[in-house]
Amino acid sequence: MITMTEETTNNYSESSNSDDSSGNSNNNNTNLGNDDNDTNDKKTVASSDAGAYLVVRIRGQADVPYWATYTMSILKLERKYRATILPAKDNTLGMLNKIKHYVAWTILDEDLARELLEKKARKSGYKKVSQDDISKLGFDDLTHLARDLANGVATLSKLAPLKPWFALAPPRHGFRRSTKRLAGQKGILGNNRDLGDLVRRMMIV
Repeated sequence: MITMTEETTNNYSESSNSDDSSGNSNNNNTNLGNDDNDTNDKKTVASSDAGAYLVVRIRGQADVPYWATYTMSILKLERKYRATILPAKDNTLGMLNKIKHYVAWTILDEDLARELLEKKARKSGYKKVSQDDISKLGFDDLTHLARDLANGVATLSKLAPLKPWFALAPPRHGFRRSTKRLAGQKGILGNNRDLGDLVRRMMIV
């Protein structure tokens, strides 16, 4: 989970405004849905009663406009198939909707949070996280940490030495829906209620 400073938020807003023309020029390439579906997607996300979101970058580096790259870097999603946990706040949802043609997200539950921690949580040197690391952070065990992350109580970006992201792999048996369309249009991007199942296949090694 990431807490943005006022300065960072202002920089983000200025960057987004300065690149409006760039964003509009790229819109024909990225906006594969219609306005009605986009609006419904935003309403669904904004009205959800969640503690945190699991967000996964699906698209790679090619043909990504600067404003989208900048936003994803703020969210620690610099690489394809990288996942993170973000607080369910209005400013976060606004950024997610802006980059919805490059990422997918869903409400995070405790079970999925625990699976991510057990299989993909890493610290400096890309080493696995130990029980001792968890205890030093003030948590009884992984279940305790997973619960607090899912409820929005703990902030992933503040849990050093844990890395603020999870490195996933291409899903086992491949993608079953388009990686270039929104979830409501036979794709997987944007607000995707089925993302949990996909992520579990992306954790299999």
